[in-house]
Amino acid sequence: LNLKGEAYFKVNPIPSTNAKFWVITNDLKVEVLGTQFHVNTRKHKTNVVLDEGSIHLEFKNGDVAKMIPGEMVSFSHQSKKLVHKKVTVETPYAFWRGGTYTFNNIPLEDVMSNLESTYGIEVEYSSDELKQTPISGGIPNQNLKICITAIEKATGTRIIHKENILRVQENPIY
Repeated sequence: LNLKGEAYFKVNPIPSTNAKFWVITNDLKVEVLGTQFHVNTRKHKTNVVLDEGSIHLEFKNGDVAKMIPGEMVSFSHQSKKLVHKKVTVETPYAFWRGGTYTFNNIPLEDVMSNLESTYGIEVEYSSDELKQTPISGGIPNQNLKICITAIEKATGTRIIHKENILRVQENPIY
């Protein structure tokens, strides 16, 4: 499977056939046997978060890595920057699973870029400082209005939706 964008995979193993499933991005290939994991190829890099099982990664330069549950790998063949670490409460990450965006200490600008991709909208900010507002938690993504309300509550901002533009601004109540 060639992937551009973001997906969550739940692959059941078939021991009798030893069948393999590959996810291929611009940065790497993921060899899958039986596992649950998340792949995000946005922003010129690939992020992989492993929930269950094990997977092997093959990078564009030929290097390989094995992941165990609870780990995250981030790699960009453009910058050659590789991060392979255990996911902890301090680890910044973002992924989509089961109709929910899950974020941990991610700048609001990155969260809003997910909305731009999903809903084909543009986001504007009343100040550059708002872009760096950290956000953590889960946000349902099946409905833009509910998503906006959840982001407002999580960040203390006010988001005005006009046509195809979301305007993020300070909320005077907070």
